[in-house]
Amino acid sequence: MKKGGIVIFAAPCTEGLAHNHPRFREWLSMPLEEVLTKLRAASPEDVSADMVSAVLSVCNCRARDKSKIFCVSDGLTEEDLAAMQYTPFPSVQAALDEALRIIPDATIGIIPKGGISLPVLDKKQ
Repeated sequence: MKKGGIVIFAAPCTEGLAHNHPRFREWLSMPLEEVLTKLRAASPEDVSADMVSAVLSVCNCRARDKSKIFCVSDGLTEEDLAAMQYTPFPSVQAALDEALRIIPDATIGIIPKGGISLPVLDKKQ
């Protein structure tokens, strides 16, 4: 993703944001530097700190600091989307139309099963 690009996150999220990580929304709502500071200060033995959510929020912060993130999901609440700083859309088509309005000559990439994928940039190209 180029800086200033747009990600369209489309997922049903049938279980909501994270039913098994009650602090996830809190971690997601913080700016990257605050997450990193709190993460470094937290004890690995402190289960209530929810380190898994903290680490995942670092990834989210890095993505949203680099790009806009549009979201199409019936399973996320307005509060969830606000915490993640995602812009909600009613359909993938509506999100794509807006993305192409903002960046008319955009290159589009699709990552099926994005939640279990790890794209790697081939620096040889």
